[in-house]
Amino acid sequence: MTVMNDISRPRLLAWATILASLVIQTGAQSDVVPATCPAGEQWAYNSVNQSVCTVASNLAAVCNPQQIYTIPALSHPGDVYGGPIKGDDCRCNSVFYSLLSACGFCQGYQYIKWSVFIKNCTDPKVGSYPEDIPQGTAVFDWAYGDVLVCGDIPIAILAG
Repeated sequence: MTVMNDISRPRLLAWATILASLVIQTGAQSDVVPATCPAGEQWAYNSVNQSVCTVASNLAAVCNPQQIYTIPALSHPGDVYGGPIKGDDCRCNSVFYSLLSACGFCQGYQYIKWSVFIKNCTDPKVGSYPEDIPQGTAVFDWAYGDVLVCGDIPIAILAG
């Protein structure tokens, strides 16, 4: 049995997210349980009934349009979604961070601070998403909030 400390869990989950996207790319989609929020968490659903997890997945998919991207559900105490890997500047923005953090929060898990999320980013964007929003995706207004104003806490956590 391997015991993980608080530092290794985010790294493990970041790698698990990457591996999950590779599994999905190869067609083994049934192996990944997509993240979702309980129906009772009304704050976590937008005007077109997409959960924060779905919206985060849709924005992440823009970064690699040749593959399907699914954010996997968290399942173990202490799990959190990690930040982008080096060279993944498309996901280095507070909009994706807020949605991903809210996705973990609505599942009953914690989130990492913005300052930890962006440690591998060369030019993180605050208050904006650097790509076009996918058609049919409605991004929550609060996701564009300034995480720096809120003391390193995602706006969604305050809103929820």
